[in-house]
This record gives sequence, structure tokens and C-alpha cells, in this order.
Amino acid sequence: MSDSAFRARRCASPGAKIGALGLNGLTAYFGMTRIANPSPGDTVVVSAAGGGVGHLAGQIARNTGARVIGVTGSDAKNRRLQDELGFELTVNRRSPTFVDDLAEALQQHRGQPATRPRPAPPQGGVPAGL
Repeated sequence: MSDSAFRARRCASPGAKIGALGLNGLTAYFGMTRIANPSPGDTVVVSAAGGGVGHLAGQIARNTGARVIGVTGSDAKNRRLQDELGFELTVNRRSPTFVDDLAEALQQHRGQPATRPRPAPPQGGVPAGL
């Protein structure tokens, strides 16, 4: 590693690398705006919604007008996502009735189709939601 690259790496504040303006935020932003690209009225299911990227991705999707369902591993995270971050519904993946809970959450949001077709994924890419 060159001396200048080493100095640049050391100068960066650890706080600049995390959070909404760091790697997590950029991952959520580009994932939601360039890949998933939800429209108003779409339903977006965010797995790991209580994590560093998931909670931001859900808020970005919500700000586009999409309905957001979060999947987490605890009821405490579910409450926080709904009460503080505006997720419409949340589901605990550790619940013995997880499959039924997720199906019910999706059923509550069925009805209107997406307002526009999804763009094709980049060559070699994976469509959003798979």
C-alpha cells in the first residue's frame, strides 16, 4: 500500500464510514433507488429490517410512497420499526407462525398492481426481491 493511500485511510473518521452517509446508507440508497426502485403504492418487504442497511432501506422505500413490511428477529425490533421508523407492518422471523404472519401481512397489502413494470436487471444481476 502506498504511503498516500495509508494516510488517506487513517485520516477518515470511523464515524464517516458508518451510518446514513456511510457504506450502510449508500447501500440502502442505491439498492432502493437504482435496483428496487419502488413506486407509490408498491409493497416492499425488507429482510433484516432492524439492521444497519435494512432500517435505512425501509425508510427510503417509505419515502417513495411504498408500503413497507419489515422482517426482523425480535418483537422489540418490530416495535421500534413501527413506532419510530414508520414501517407499516413487521414480522418476527423467529415466530413459530412466521410463514402465516408474513402471508397475512402481504395479504393486507394486496390489491393494486404496481403502477409501472420493473426494469430488467443488469446482465448477470438478480431482480430485486429475489
